[in-house]
Amino acid sequence: MKCILIGGGGHGRVLFETIEKQRPGVVVGVLDKNRQMKTFEGIPVLGGDELLPHLKGRDHFTHFVIGLDGDVAQRAALYVAARKAGLEPLAVIHPTAWISPNAKLAPGCQVLAHAVVNTNAQLGGHVLVNTAAIIERDAIVGAHAHIGTRAVIGAGAQVKETTFIEPGSVVKG
Repeated sequence: MKCILIGGGGHGRVLFETIEKQRPGVVVGVLDKNRQMKTFEGIPVLGGDELLPHLKGRDHFTHFVIGLDGDVAQRAALYVAARKAGLEPLAVIHPTAWISPNAKLAPGCQVLAHAVVNTNAQLGGHVLVNTAAIIERDAIVGAHAHIGTRAVIGAGAQVKETTFIEPGSVVKG
């Protein structure tokens, strides 16, 4: 498995540390719009997002992970572009996160440190559940949504696709 990290900022570092702890050496390249950045945590920065369509054939990348947070529309667009380029999304689950065996997570979800995804919760593709956020039982979170740090999605609540839930927010069911 060869994974490209898209975005070498703060969220990218969080994902990289989580991936390295569980699967050392999987991330072997980075894409970032900052032309001055040549390496990221010792890994080569290959260029910007414009290289995405060429990675599978030229460099034999198989997977991707998006290290951007905040701009859910941009995250969604990059996800679609990477899938169109033939790459598979890499799920990132921090070892301190708790996910119910009855929860359903679509491909490419990111569930970070101390986050909780409770029973029968459903996460669409590429959902970001940030640090210590809680997705309660029976909640449904649409694709590409970003649940901010310490936010709570209440039991039975629904969050639409490409929605950003601010850190510390509570969405009642």
